[in-house]
Amino acid sequence: MRLTRTGAVATVSVALLAATMPTARAATARVHDPSGDARPRIDITSAVFHNRDHSVAGAIKVEDVRRLPSRYSVSFSPLNSPDIAFIARTTRKDDGTQADRLIFVDDLARRHVVPCDLHVSWDFTADDVSIGAPRSCLKGITGTLFMGAQTAIPGVSHDRTRFRNVDQG
Repeated sequence: MRLTRTGAVATVSVALLAATMPTARAATARVHDPSGDARPRIDITSAVFHNRDHSVAGAIKVEDVRRLPSRYSVSFSPLNSPDIAFIARTTRKDDGTQADRLIFVDDLARRHVVPCDLHVSWDFTADDVSIGAPRSCLKGITGTLFMGAQTAIPGVSHDRTRFRNVDQG
């Protein structure tokens, strides 16, 4: 194969351009969870985690979400400080009211409620619960997060996903 000078320059230019282009970082991760490994209402079938520049969120797909007492949460820890964590949680109570809170777990396993307006939505048709927190509530935490989801009927049963590293982007 014969390469002309113009062809060689073009090939090197394309290679240099590709090497210097910023690489795309995944700000989203998906996790699939086996169906049937927990009770309906809290049986997670999948979750999608988002680590955006301005917010952190998770959408939990559950078999048969209902307006009954249950708790759904998304947990995340900075990859470089796994001894601390945040838990964004929404709880539907017996009387039908809802309580949302962001909990910070420090390196001594103490829990502190962080004043924060969580973004929570329940979609009973799509069996989906979404929970998000503005990054401004996260005590300056940035970068890759180790994220997972949990569900529970308090005092009765629970389910959880595998945790995934989610780059910020």
